[in-house]
Amino acid sequence: MAARAKDSAMMRLRAACLGFCVLVLAGCSAAYSTRPMGEQPPVLVPEEWEGTWIHKEGTVTVAVTDGTRGVIEVGWVEKRQGRLTFESYQVHLLKSGEWLFGNVHDQDKTGHYFWGRVSKEDGQLTLWVPNVAKIKALVEKTVLPGTLLNDGEDVVLGELSAAHMLVITEGAVLEWNRPLVFLRLAQ
Repeated sequence: MAARAKDSAMMRLRAACLGFCVLVLAGCSAAYSTRPMGEQPPVLVPEEWEGTWIHKEGTVTVAVTDGTRGVIEVGWVEKRQGRLTFESYQVHLLKSGEWLFGNVHDQDKTGHYFWGRVSKEDGQLTLWVPNVAKIKALVEKTVLPGTLLNDGEDVVLGELSAAHMLVITEGAVLEWNRPLVFLRLAQ
């Protein structure tokens, strides 16, 4: 059971990014968008973002690759089939009002982005991933545009208007009770 909980935490980390991300493991539901969430890239100061960040299941290293476009790279080491492997993903950070979104292009699905809300304060980074069931319900009620895939397991949000973004940023569609919290260890 502890191994399953650890896998679940790593899956959430992968599913949304900013450590932010990585891939959603096969068989798990996911919420995607057809383009990165948010409108404006923040200007990133490397000294505020770069370094090693730890959470209860491991560490990630963050490097700013394009501070004017809000792009970071997040990397970590995993053990697969008895060997250590390095994984890394580009995360595109975009603002929408007071919110900051982390977006990762799904390498296995063209035009699909994992996304989540990111909050960064002094030495702490918090990530909330989408609540797939809540987003699915909003798509089924046509409150949000989107389609269901894989027998309704996954949901892909369509083109979002300002009104749709307001529904998302009002906060009803995230896993608020299960944030991923990262603490900065070193630059």
